Amino acid sequence: MIKFFNWVKHNPNRAMFLVPILLVAGISISHVVTWYDMANPISWAIYLSIAIEVAAITALVAATNKVKGGVWFMFSLVTFIQMLGNIFYSYKEIDSSGELFKSWIELTTPIWELLGSDATDIASMKRYLSFLTGGLLPVISLTSLHFFVKYQKDEVEVDDKLTEADESSNPEKPYNDVKDFEKIVQDKKKKIEEDRKIFEPLLSQLYSSDKNNKEAELKSGKISAGDILPTYVEFRSQIDPKFTNDNIKMFLTLCNYLDITELSDNVRKAKVDYETACKILSKYFTLEEDVPTSPSQEKSLVQDWWSTSKRKK
Repeated sequence: MIKFFNWVKHNPNRAMFLVPILLVAGISISHVVTWYDMANPISWAIYLSIAIEVAAITALVAATNKVKGGVWFMFSLVTFIQMLGNIFYSYKEIDSSGELFKSWIELTTPIWELLGSDATDIASMKRYLSFLTGGLLPVISLTSLHFFVKYQKDEVEVDDKLTEADESSNPEKPYNDVKDFEKIVQDKKKKIEEDRKIFEPLLSQLYSSDKNNKEAELKSGKISAGDILPTYVEFRSQIDPKFTNDNIKMFLTLCNYLDITELSDNVRKAKVDYETACKILSKYFTLEEDVPTSPSQEKSLVQDWWSTSKRKK
């Protein structure tokens, strides 16, 4: 109970929408009980009237949130039953011989005459009055519920926009500690050095068609742009077993990304000669442009070459 009052205190606008929802829902349930009581025991009539009220509320919430699957048909059906039950109850309770009803007819006779109705037709006057007093209750309740749900969504959207604006004007600094920042830089350098030790030997092996005379092959420049390189299976068989399959796949992906090689129709070709490939790979591993000088550039630290290549694609 305390939580509810605290919620009302902090959400006065939305709380006001709850007043007609709760009050009309209770009255509507009692009205629909009378309608269901004509064909059911009183206990069943109570159960059914409560079920109809809950179904109307849930159907409207689903419709407001754009849930698909016949939700509008469900909403229309239960709303029609609510209106019918409220109109029937009001019609039954109207005292056609009472002073209040007679005063109502006297007041509204000009309106009904303009609409072509006979003001002396008591049954018709009771129908009009019962519709106005009972039939509009579900409309009032469900409209308030719609505003209640929509108001919450609007508040959330506004809060999200304010949060995004605040973040853009005051970007969050996830690493306030200089030591944390320095650790990230060192980790980045360590990762680059590890990749260098793996990829440089693999590049040398990739450009060697003769594994037994690799250095002579490279120096003589026989592998040039456009030449066919070993397939993955051949490459795997040539290199040291210490290189894992993941190392090879990441290396070949990096070569494609850096335009050192290209893969066309399952044939891998060199796009540059060996010396140019070495320069490209060395430049990629150069820290001069990659390592930031302040924590504001921390995002460049936490992204390795794999995520960078994926983003570029």
